[in-house]
Amino acid sequence: MSDKEVYLDSCKTSRLAPEVLDAMMPYLTEKYWYPGSFTSIGTEIAEAIEQAQELDELKAAIRPDTILAAFTHVNHILGTIQDSRAIRNILDRADHKIYLFMDSCEAYTKIPLDVEELGIDSLSISAHKFNGPKGMGILYVKKGTKIVPTQFGITRLYKLKPGAINMPGIVGTAKAVELAFTDFDKKIERYRELQKLLYDEIMKRIPDAVLNGPPLIERSPAHLNVTFRYIEGEAIMMMLDFDNIHVETGSACSSQNLQPNYILMNTGRTHEESHGSVRFTLDRFVTKDDILKTVDALEKTAKELRRRSPLGKKEQ
Repeated sequence: MSDKEVYLDSCKTSRLAPEVLDAMMPYLTEKYWYPGSFTSIGTEIAEAIEQAQELDELKAAIRPDTILAAFTHVNHILGTIQDSRAIRNILDRADHKIYLFMDSCEAYTKIPLDVEELGIDSLSISAHKFNGPKGMGILYVKKGTKIVPTQFGITRLYKLKPGAINMPGIVGTAKAVELAFTDFDKKIERYRELQKLLYDEIMKRIPDAVLNGPPLIERSPAHLNVTFRYIEGEAIMMMLDFDNIHVETGSACSSQNLQPNYILMNTGRTHEESHGSVRFTLDRFVTKDDILKTVDALEKTAKELRRRSPLGKKEQ
């Protein structure tokens, strides 16, 4: 087993950035007070919060009582980027106002996201998807969009989210956002380089590998999904784990039922091809050496599993 761990499953969750932990630590220890404007310590925390805040089927689906259209911005299985501007144009042709909500958890920090340009009324983000703390979310609501709370209780800061204020989470999320958008274009370029390296090396070195989803340039730069024919994805995932390489699969055991991933099936993949899929997702800590180590292990794993496989073609 290799000592160095390679984590290529950031779509599920990402590791906490050390800078984020450093930002959170004071609020987990000595700065544990509630925000307030009447004390010096309360004012300091209140300021920290303020800084933290700083597709024809679609036409047919619209009914007279449709008020909201909700979509996933980047598909977590295939990395497909939803064309929200095209959706907005369709919604605008309806004879009444329809709001557009995007689940942008996989999109935020991975692709440029301009809510005005894309015509988005509201979107949600999850901090743990970009090296921030778990349990923290961000909700964007366009000014003038009316929303009502679904939780009720003592209001500390916002009527939409009553109860105690998670100061370490707020500060940690703000730090993760700051880190993600520092030299953002360079980060996206780096994702693209690593994604292409991974794809090119897999296609060059491992026979019968098929890309799932759109071409590289049309998908999230931090995402790759590949089917390795004649092998179970579950077996690939487990063998890579022995080499301290962590990925995800659309195989049945992974989803705790006997069905292949429905998204892959809807793209035309067979049961066997869906079960043989492996998803690789990147974060800021993945290096070129990690990618090459992963493909080395994949090449070895594919040869061994195909030698054993009852599914079909064997590698020589």
